[in-house]
Amino acid sequence: MYTYGLTDQFNLMAEASHAFVGLGQDLQRDVAPSTMNRPSFVTTGGAGVSYVLDVLRWVPYGGVLLSGNLFGGGTMPSVVASPGAQLALGLDYQFTRHFVGGVGFRQHLFFTKLSDYPSYSSLFLKVEWQWGY
Repeated sequence: MYTYGLTDQFNLMAEASHAFVGLGQDLQRDVAPSTMNRPSFVTTGGAGVSYVLDVLRWVPYGGVLLSGNLFGGGTMPSVVASPGAQLALGLDYQFTRHFVGGVGFRQHLFFTKLSDYPSYSSLFLKVEWQWGY
C-alpha cells in the first residue's frame, strides 16, 4: 500500500494484493467446461483517491480505486485478466504524521466476467508510511 497526501482531506492511494479464494479445489482437467472457472487466487493492483477525516489521531477514510485483476489457478485452464474497481473503507491510527497503522476493508468489483466473478471482500490490518501533505 502506498498513500500520498494530496491535500489535508484527500489522499492518493496505490495498492496491490494477492488473495487465495479457493484452496483445496479439485484440479482435475477432465471436468466439464462449465466448471473450468473456479480460480484459486486473485491478484489485484489499483490506484485511486480517498477522503479522510483527519481531525484526531484516529482517521476514518473512504475511497474508490480503479484496478486491474488476474484470476488463475484452481480449475481455470489459464489466467484471466479483468478491469475493476474497489470501494475502500478504513480506520487508521496516526502514530506520527507519517507512520500509520489501522484496519481496512475493500469490496472488489469486476467490470468483465461479472457472471463468473461478481465480487469479493477483503478485511486486513495494515501498517504504512504516508508521504505528502
